[in-house]
Amino acid sequence: MRSRALAAGLLLAALLAAPAAAQTGFTGVVTATAGDVVQIDGVRYVITAETVLESPGGDRVAPHELVPGTRVEVEVGEDGRLLLLRADLVR
Repeated sequence: MRSRALAAGLLLAALLAAPAAAQTGFTGVVTATAGDVVQIDGVRYVITAETVLESPGGDRVAPHELVPGTRVEVEVGEDGRLLLLRADLVR
């Protein structure tokens, strides 16, 4: 019984100490694009198969629709990968 309590305590401590997958969210403006690369406020990000590109209403956005001056909401993973780009497009 005592060893179970100790194991449970160690497991709980490990779970609490493990860092969560951090995401950073911000808004910005597209400053340049080239193929699968988009530059937002001067920082370059690669659009991958895992990157979600959408409008604020949830419609899909194609990379070629991202033009300089487009306002965007962005989520970037802890490793710097572009996870979500929500573009405020005028169609």
